[in-house]
Amino acid sequence: MDKCRPVNAASLPEDRHSLTELRRGVITLAVLLRLRVETHGYAVRQALADFGLPLKEGTLYPLLKRLEEQGVIAGRLDHSGERPRRCYVLTPPGRSFLASLHAQWEQLTAVLEAIDRDAVYRPGRVPRLDAVS
Repeated sequence: MDKCRPVNAASLPEDRHSLTELRRGVITLAVLLRLRVETHGYAVRQALADFGLPLKEGTLYPLLKRLEEQGVIAGRLDHSGERPRRCYVLTPPGRSFLASLHAQWEQLTAVLEAIDRDAVYRPGRVPRLDAVS
């Protein structure tokens, strides 16, 4: 039986850094979930903050631009208000991409829940994480 080595607390990542790394992995999914209906960037930012996932403008707007360049979302200028706003919505390929990300998220969640419930590995009891790296 392998013995666990003691962990040097100084070698552990800072709590803030760990949270940033964890958040980075879910921000795209959260943004795409909000863009199933056409929404302007500020409303996406507000909604995510209301749900407990606040984003800085410097995080959201470059992400929106990248997703638009990749064809995952479509943007348009809305002139119906007092000032023009850029609105975004998922494209058909974006909907497929979201479905894939969401399925991967559910699979990751199932794996983590299984690990959390049973810290002792028993082959066949933990859901396999296929094609997700």
